[in-house]
Amino acid sequence: VSNFVVQTLLVSARDKNQISKLVKCLCGIVEDGSILNAKHRNVDKTANDDDEDPSSHGKNQRMGIIWRALEMCASKGSAQDQEQLIHALMRGYASTAASRDSNDDKEGSRRKKRSKAKGLSVEDCIPLLLGLTPSKTDDLQEYSSADRLTIDAAGARALYHIFHFTQRLRSEWVNGFVKLYCQSDLVKI
Repeated sequence: VSNFVVQTLLVSARDKNQISKLVKCLCGIVEDGSILNAKHRNVDKTANDDDEDPSSHGKNQRMGIIWRALEMCASKGSAQDQEQLIHALMRGYASTAASRDSNDDKEGSRRKKRSKAKGLSVEDCIPLLLGLTPSKTDDLQEYSSADRLTIDAAGARALYHIFHFTQRLRSEWVNGFVKLYCQSDLVKI
């Protein structure tokens, strides 16, 4: 099923019963990290190929499903659905981090394994959602790359919808965001 069809399904959910069923289905693929780690399929190819968008290299092509699911829960979902999806997101990022750590362990480094059951902390998830990187600038532009940051739009939308969850669920995310980023960081975005 295409990404667009899944996103349209998430937007068209009408009642809490439908939303609960969709969240239950989504939690499994979010928790295993497969949807969070879905990079462009041909990252190693050259940018001259006609069937690829070179600007999408290395970007998560399925994050739209995450932000649409969070949007659905923020607008019509119950607090339980919101909590299930947030915890699935945290466990999913722990799963992708654990797979990266196991790849590092194969190369000789020893790291403590993260518990997949608990998931990553909010402070660890926020930078992964936002994907802040120094922007690419030309010599003719007014700002240097140290003056600007680029952000993953789908991840920013996901965080925006988390900020609209119930007070109990969003407070940890808002506090984590404020701890991580100072005013100068926000100006650079």
